[in-house]
Amino acid sequence: IFNGNFEESEISREDLKNPGITDITLLAHSNEENIHDRLCRRKSSFSELIESVDYFSGHLDLRICVCVNSLNIEHLPSIVSFFLDKSIRAFDFLNYFPVERAYDKFDKYLSYDIRKNFKDFQKTFKLLKHANADSWWNRFPEYVFENYEFLIPRKENIRNEITGDEYKLFEKHLLSQKKLPCFGRCESCFLKVFCEQLFDSDVSIDGFDNTPICQGGSGKF
Repeated sequence: IFNGNFEESEISREDLKNPGITDITLLAHSNEENIHDRLCRRKSSFSELIESVDYFSGHLDLRICVCVNSLNIEHLPSIVSFFLDKSIRAFDFLNYFPVERAYDKFDKYLSYDIRKNFKDFQKTFKLLKHANADSWWNRFPEYVFENYEFLIPRKENIRNEITGDEYKLFEKHLLSQKKLPCFGRCESCFLKVFCEQLFDSDVSIDGFDNTPICQGGSGKF
């Protein structure tokens, strides 16, 4: 995974053409230079990204990763169209998750209402399906995928979010009965329903056998 900037990197584009590397994921926050550079906090980031896309095209399998936020959500369909035109057929989309330093800027700059931007997601899904492109959507609520349910992340992905890096946070809550430090930002989190039900029930964190699926459904992991 790389942002395409080689000017400040210890490696060069040529280094990534060695026989052991078959694919690369490039971070792209927009198809517009001003937005991409603003989110990267570095001028020329977009031009360097495009240089990398053009350089690796035909040599490596390219995948584009987009962190969705208020500055690019309305441009999501055009971002996909832009890179489809460059013959890229694989995409990752990450829902902006307000934690740590990111939360400091979240409410003012980067938060967005997923429901109000529902049409932007639907247009994007349609483009991807028409192009037969591969896409992976991480930390988005289930309702976003209406008519495109095949894009809903697998239950295993949800389990990994809880039992992975965040395990200690959930474990600490269950032992102390205190709310998670991120509580209050729930509208932006795909674990919203999971946490709400966790706070209101006696659930064992080991195994999650009876834990509701965080997107709102019920069932077993």
